[in-house]
Amino acid sequence: GKHLTHIDRIGSYAAREAAVRAVQSGARTCHILLAYAPNCPEPLEVSYEMEGPGRPMPRGFFNHDSMREYYHAVRVNPACNLWIHFWETVIASDNNTSQSLLIPSA
Repeated sequence: GKHLTHIDRIGSYAAREAAVRAVQSGARTCHILLAYAPNCPEPLEVSYEMEGPGRPMPRGFFNHDSMREYYHAVRVNPACNLWIHFWETVIASDNNTSQSLLIPSA
């Protein structure tokens, strides 16, 4: 199904946010690989490939239970049910400016 807390969907939200934060902290590019096993809330693997000195998120950021709490339904754009992906949120960067991850368009 397409429930927002399924590991494939919520894990992609977390990986995207972690990549954005890595770029905000100095990386030029960032690719993240996450691997999970059924009924195991901790990822089996968290792998970063970065160009530049970006900071990775701690491994606990990708714990399924903590992601469910962090990406509570009010943070997720209800338009996801209309085939629009990701959520509307603003992440504060280290230089006290804000950058929108993705603002869905109609």
